[in-house]
Amino acid sequence: MSPVHAPDTPNRTTEAQAPSSPWPRPGSSIDLALKSAPSQRRTDLNGWALWWHETAKIPLTIHDIGVAEAKLLWWLNAIQEAQGGQAQHPVLRSLLAGAQSPDDLPPWPWWTTQIQALMDYLHQNRWMNQAGLDRHIEATTGHAAMGAAWMLGAREASTLKAAQLWGIATRHHHQLARLGWDARAGWVHVPVDVLQQFDVKAHQLVKPQAGQTPPGWAALLRHLQGQASQATQAARLATRQLPAAERQKLRPLAVLGAAQTAVGQAVAQAGDQVLFERVGLTPLAKTWAAQRQVWRLWWGA
Repeated sequence: MSPVHAPDTPNRTTEAQAPSSPWPRPGSSIDLALKSAPSQRRTDLNGWALWWHETAKIPLTIHDIGVAEAKLLWWLNAIQEAQGGQAQHPVLRSLLAGAQSPDDLPPWPWWTTQIQALMDYLHQNRWMNQAGLDRHIEATTGHAAMGAAWMLGAREASTLKAAQLWGIATRHHHQLARLGWDARAGWVHVPVDVLQQFDVKAHQLVKPQAGQTPPGWAALLRHLQGQASQATQAARLATRQLPAAERQKLRPLAVLGAAQTAVGQAVAQAGDQVLFERVGLTPLAKTWAAQRQVWRLWWGA
């Protein structure tokens, strides 16, 4: 049986229309990552991941930009109130209740950085250059990964930096797997300067035509896969250089990165399939990839 899931159809909906689903989705990369966390840290890590998920999905699931902006502003205010000890949202209340001291939670500027970057994302679904997209990734998924490491007890600057690198690598692979899916929904995650480099037009991603793959597509796919692979290698190298105790604090992030890397490899093998459907792996394939990453961390490989 092929590890690739059946095609999906992208759609931006209002929150009221969005179907409810369990968190985390069984067999998902995040589900595997959370299960790999130490049991005493798992509840708090789950709370942080859920908060990140609830905010990060707003630009992608709420069609009306005004409504999405209002929700992000609400979250910004809710974070400020939580910082003062008054939490409105159940996720924030749970995180505050589980914290024995304010230092148990990620620094509050990391929370607001995520919201502010998502506000920008609402009004910018394309980037002129790679540097701009890199800044967005660092401010969102990079900070989310740093926050996860903090919830796992990481405080050393080198450990937090390695965590950020895992977040960046995960985002590159995630975007690669959703390249066509997101583009057809209006989100082109390949910067203009990169498209120009490979002579691929944005509309060829937004409205791909069967049998009419852009001539530069194969080279562009190799570039994106190489970019994601380099990001993963950077995260692995930074993690490998940490003491064993610090490496273990990053295990869930490395598991998440391994699962997404496996998905990225499936995309590379699928060729132009990713232009027409979202490419994924079965839970079993993700689990195997994640387990190999746990072994890597244990042995410092």
